[in-house]
Amino acid sequence: MSKGFDRSAEMASQACAVRSGGELIRQAPNCLSLARLLSAPLFVLLVVRGRLEPALFVLCLAGATDLLDGLAARRLGCVSTTGALLDPTADKVFALSGALALVFARLLPTWFVGALVARELVLMAGFGAARLFALREIPVKPTYLGKGYTLAAFVCGVGVLAGHYGLPPLQWNALLCATAALALASVAQYAVRSMPYVVGAVNRPRA
Repeated sequence: MSKGFDRSAEMASQACAVRSGGELIRQAPNCLSLARLLSAPLFVLLVVRGRLEPALFVLCLAGATDLLDGLAARRLGCVSTTGALLDPTADKVFALSGALALVFARLLPTWFVGALVARELVLMAGFGAARLFALREIPVKPTYLGKGYTLAAFVCGVGVLAGHYGLPPLQWNALLCATAALALASVAQYAVRSMPYVVGAVNRPRA
């Protein structure tokens, strides 16, 4: 009797460990997003204090978590509402605070950071309005323009911390202009894609 009880207890313990391990794995993407969110103040502090090499390291780690969290969520089949909110929140907090820190440290021109900040604010306002008016059918999937902008902004961030890759001022400014243009173009693309849903919601018969 005692052996049977011990065996049942052992099996229950093993099952609990498996469930705990599975839950830990499912939370891995959210942990990566949370790490990116928490690294934003550290990045700002390092930039403001002129510690550019450690700031570059933090930026690269943040970029790695941005790449891995979505990939892990899809591969593990653990896409969640929490992750869908945490991932873009971490992106925007890091992007906005990092950009403002770089312009405060006079490492990036104000007009460039203004374009990046304007993009994020417009997107946040648009998504907030969509939720306010219950326009849940508006697609929020990343576009190629949006991905291109994210990559270009990351390249600019690394470049400004790594001494502009040795590029002449003309080429560096051309890269900044191209990134700012991608920022504005991606916002315009989101607006165009959302417009049919907004018009449909306005014209929808009310009960």
